[in-house]
Amino acid sequence: MDFIRLFLFSSMFSLTGVLNNLGATVLLVPEAYETIQAAIEFSSDEDTVLIAPGIYHERINFNGKSIVVGSHLLTTGNDDFIRQTILDGDSLGTVVTIPPGSDRRTVLSGITI
Repeated sequence: MDFIRLFLFSSMFSLTGVLNNLGATVLLVPEAYETIQAAIEFSSDEDTVLIAPGIYHERINFNGKSIVVGSHLLTTGNDDFIRQTILDGDSLGTVVTIPPGSDRRTVLSGITI
């Protein structure tokens, strides 16, 4: 009986997570957006900016959005994508800006800076 309750609770929790993300969009860099910042600008809260392997010469600002920005580590779990996805700010200052007020849904993952 406890196993059944645990299974039902787990299923409801998983379904809730899926339903909460139905409105989220995945923005692909560079396939759909030439730069990471362009994808961030177009994104809405709870979207994901998914970055293909490569070297990106830019500085990014989350602009207070609750979004996920990351490499294909997010979709594959393969940590090789961390070394293959590079954000190079060309020594021009802060490479990534996450403004005050951002919440726990604001994530940068799987990128070498």
